[in-house]
Amino acid sequence: MTVIVVAIQPLCGILKKRDYIKYSLDTIVKLDNCKFKTMKTRIINSIVPPIMGILTVLILLIGGTLLFTSQTSLTNLFESDKNFYLYLVPATILIGIIIQFALILPILKRLKNNKKIIGLKLIPFTIIISVIAGLAIGFLFWETRFGTTDLLYGTLAAIIAFAIYWTINLLTVQFFDSLFKSKEKKYATYQQAATRQ
Repeated sequence: MTVIVVAIQPLCGILKKRDYIKYSLDTIVKLDNCKFKTMKTRIINSIVPPIMGILTVLILLIGGTLLFTSQTSLTNLFESDKNFYLYLVPATILIGIIIQFALILPILKRLKNNKKIIGLKLIPFTIIISVIAGLAIGFLFWETRFGTTDLLYGTLAAIIAFAIYWTINLLTVQFFDSLFKSKEKKYATYQQAATRQ
């Protein structure tokens, strides 16, 4: 453990030699000036929320398919849509992670600082993004031989899927932000106690 502490200490600049043994590893990795904290937060907020959002939509999609179609078991469902689950879902997760890291986290940071982006707060902005993305996906996967009702149902399903995805995604980001803030407060308490001794 001290090897890890010695490696972290020069980078973070938060420990003195007498503190090596005093704190456990989770209280050492903090924190204010440490670049590890920022990158760790960014990595977690880039990977976990898109996966949670996509898995939630996927679970609802599977449940809806089992309820409203003639599929009787998960085995039949996975056999009939094998390419979807083998190729499209992992590709969607990868694209979601890239979009989260490159676009969403900087937008959320800007929203936290300014409280608005393009003149909109978070919820109206998310609704507009969900509707635009839902319209695009509905139009992209529209089979013209089934008429405009297919376009309408596909667009509506895509808007609902994006709304669920963004809700879960943003709630997960909020959860991790509050979790990291509580750890920072806990560390600050430990730091104050250590400076008093």
